[in-house]
Amino acid sequence: MEIRIKKAENNKKEIIVDAEAEEVKKYIEKAAKEISLEKKIPGFRPGKAPFEIIKEQVGYTGIWQKACEIFIQENLQKILKDSKLEPVVPPQVEILSAIPNKVLSFKVEVISKPKVLELDYKQIKVNTKETEEVDEKEIEKVLKDLQFQRRKEVAVKRQARLGDKVQADIEMSFLNVPLENGQIRNTTFILDKGYFVPGFSENLVGLNPGEEKKFSLKYPEDFHDKKLAGKNVDFKVKINNIFEIQLPDLDDEFAKNFNFKNLDELKEKIKESIKEQKRVQIQRQIEEEIVQQLLKNAKIEVIPETLIQREIEKMVFELKQAVEEKGFSTPEGNILTSFEDYLKAINKTVDDLRKGFRQKAEQRIKVALIFQQIAEKEKIKASKEEINKEIENISLYYKDKPEVVEQAKSESSRKILERLIISRKVMEFLKSRV
Repeated sequence: MEIRIKKAENNKKEIIVDAEAEEVKKYIEKAAKEISLEKKIPGFRPGKAPFEIIKEQVGYTGIWQKACEIFIQENLQKILKDSKLEPVVPPQVEILSAIPNKVLSFKVEVISKPKVLELDYKQIKVNTKETEEVDEKEIEKVLKDLQFQRRKEVAVKRQARLGDKVQADIEMSFLNVPLENGQIRNTTFILDKGYFVPGFSENLVGLNPGEEKKFSLKYPEDFHDKKLAGKNVDFKVKINNIFEIQLPDLDDEFAKNFNFKNLDELKEKIKESIKEQKRVQIQRQIEEEIVQQLLKNAKIEVIPETLIQREIEKMVFELKQAVEEKGFSTPEGNILTSFEDYLKAINKTVDDLRKGFRQKAEQRIKVALIFQQIAEKEKIKASKEEINKEIENISLYYKDKPEVVEQAKSESSRKILERLIISRKVMEFLKSRV
């Protein structure tokens, strides 16, 4: 078997393989048996038809082609190993010539892992800072959020006020043309300053249930939907129902609802929680600064488009999973667990997400390549015990989902967990040096 490697573009390489006829002939019997299992041969049970009968049915050329396919399947990994190539996606195979009893020629198209050409990770400097003290206003904000969670919503027959929750029909248009997804029925929201678009809530103050109002508002220049940014949009809003939001008093009885003795104990717990959040935030900032310095100091081969697209799809899946498992909190205090509802809430499509994820996806790939190289140089590894511990944690967290637990124990998942543990160790190693 002769192997030749040709460079195509960027990280794409082509392996041209010529296998002698004698090498392929070793798979003829196996090919015939597989054909007899796949194709019904009259008078014989599957896999039991003699070679000559199979030959009469499909021809020697058919058997030879099957033998060529088996040869490629069983030798592909060896070919890749001998070529010292590490594909990042399954390689594509194209048979160039498969004439019976002649040389088998085929091409293997490989997109290999990009190389880190230059990397300086020993000169990283990060400005660290201690956890900041907790301000009383921060505690009050958390208390107000908890207070809002315990609210009562009472239907009222009066004029709408800021702070009320309303149920309304909204029609939006630009230059007398209805906006796409701008016709909304029975949507609920809280009248508050700045919600939806500045001035929107204020325009609805004073309306009674059943009344409607027309008005125009200019969207901010930096609005996330570029089709609306900076434009004057016409609104027609009809108020269907008004709900007064009644908040409980912030006292000891309120604290007992959260299993605390009194309000002071609840405040102390909130203070500790905020301190921990700040500590975690500072660690994240340090890690982000380390990552940015690594990216700045590294020189990496061009990232293949296939790899970027795969990472983007992975990010979309991760977001979908997070929304469905943990939920997404809307400004009105509703928790969404449907990915479709989440997309509507942020006014984006999946394609919008993909476009927005592109830069981050490329960065994630580069960071993974850098961490792999550091791990190799510093001999950072993950032990079997560490991987088993991760699987144990997953099993406890997903104890009600046996299919997830079973998947976590698979070989492919173990490899993912191994990479995850190594990445954590690399980051800890880098943080210990700054």
